Amino acid sequence: MIDPREASLFELKEALNRLSGPNLIQLLLKIDKDPRVGAVKLAKSKRESIARARREDDRLWRMMKYEREAEAQGYRFIAGADEVGRGALAGPIVASAVILKSTEKIIGINDSKKLSSKQRESIAVIIKDKAVAWSVMEVSAVQIDTIGLQAANIKALNDAIDALKKKPDFVICDGFKLKGKDMPTLQLEKGDSLSQTVAAASILAKVYRDRLMVNWHEDYPNYFFSMNKGYGTLEHIEAIKEKGPCVLHRTSFYPVNREDVEQTELLL
Repeated sequence: MIDPREASLFELKEALNRLSGPNLIQLLLKIDKDPRVGAVKLAKSKRESIARARREDDRLWRMMKYEREAEAQGYRFIAGADEVGRGALAGPIVASAVILKSTEKIIGINDSKKLSSKQRESIAVIIKDKAVAWSVMEVSAVQIDTIGLQAANIKALNDAIDALKKKPDFVICDGFKLKGKDMPTLQLEKGDSLSQTVAAASILAKVYRDRLMVNWHEDYPNYFFSMNKGYGTLEHIEAIKEKGPCVLHRTSFYPVNREDVEQTELLL
């Protein structure tokens, strides 16, 4: 065990990062008696880090409640499913489904809307690496206009579940009641905040769709897709009124379907 009285601050920091369990606690208690302000600050920072890790561990434990309940009933491959883009004026609805091991805890995972773009991108990489199986599927604006928003939503979710390389035997879906599946499904309101697997699906779907819209901005720069991702911001709506809709717009949605917009020739 390192003696704080004989160690430099750098050596103390290295030891605090290296040790765990009883050895770490013992070192922290010894540092409390160190007269150096820098040593006390290191100990305080380490304790705060431990507290944050415990809170995160508790949060993730709560986010696996529904997965644990399904597992207790004998289900092994529990998928979470979610979609993004429902309220957009342009672009597809994108859905994802994810199966994670019941013991897997992905630090920082949450409802995709509560994360920054950088956080989503980083966590998406971890999800794909850790997942037993994952999928992403989309339903185009044309399909949305043809079959309606609700049907398009359900189609995207079902397609994502069916596309999983490992067939789930239980599905937790955010907000939507799925019918016609040959496995039990749980409709969970605000599931992307309550279930880790649903949150994982929401992140993969959001990252995928945002990339699509950013790429399409190159082809349709008048609509600011790289910033609004197809949603009805003031600038986006003004662009639709001025330029008319493009092929990515949902012509069944207001204000895309306004009379003055419908009279404008679609931009190709």
